[in-house]
Amino acid sequence: MAKAIDCEAIYARVGSWHGTGRYLYEGEAIVDTLQSVLAHGALLPNLDEFDQKRGSICSVSLARARAYGRLYASLYFPKRELTLAEYHRRVWACAYFFLSSLALGWLEYLLPHRLFSNFKVKAAVWSSKFTKERLPAFGIFVFSGTDIEGNYPMLIGIERDAYTSTRGSRFIDLHEDRSAEPIQLSRFTHIEVPARRMKEVRQVIQAAGYDIPVRSLEIGDSCNRQLQTYKPGS
Repeated sequence: MAKAIDCEAIYARVGSWHGTGRYLYEGEAIVDTLQSVLAHGALLPNLDEFDQKRGSICSVSLARARAYGRLYASLYFPKRELTLAEYHRRVWACAYFFLSSLALGWLEYLLPHRLFSNFKVKAAVWSSKFTKERLPAFGIFVFSGTDIEGNYPMLIGIERDAYTSTRGSRFIDLHEDRSAEPIQLSRFTHIEVPARRMKEVRQVIQAAGYDIPVRSLEIGDSCNRQLQTYKPGS
């Protein structure tokens, strides 16, 4: 008989999530995100120009709910691997998180053109990290997949109180944090990847001299449903 999964124990230390992929575009080059994080010993801040109040800063973006971080990680599934269940999960998460943020953004900025200033350009620059395909800005989270061969999602659990979040627009801060400081590997609780990639990721981490638990993204999804992880910090 299979051993029952103790979801509460797995996620007890997690305070936030960072969703990314194994590989990213940097211009025309392809960077191995995992190797880069291990080489630096941390998640490093990157240029972020989405928030009018924060302005142009370098930060690490973090989600306070697993489902939100997983939405970002899911963009690194190759399109051919996207199932109907995955599309359904994306639509649900977009409706839950983005509609509440959008409503708050309209109240915060009053004039829509201020909220969406240069949004299409910013979205195109951001999506170029994982695909060369051009999609309507508001369709990226539903329809996008990576076109980098061999790519896959990575969802990183971060310990509670591992950073101090900067303050910015309320509609951004509703579901997200921004850390101007690197997130050290010692504050990672675990990394989730598709089950078939777990052995590979463990080997890379061990070869770099680190001991970070690697868990199955699929088991995490099951735990997410059990624990109703849409609440902050879960």
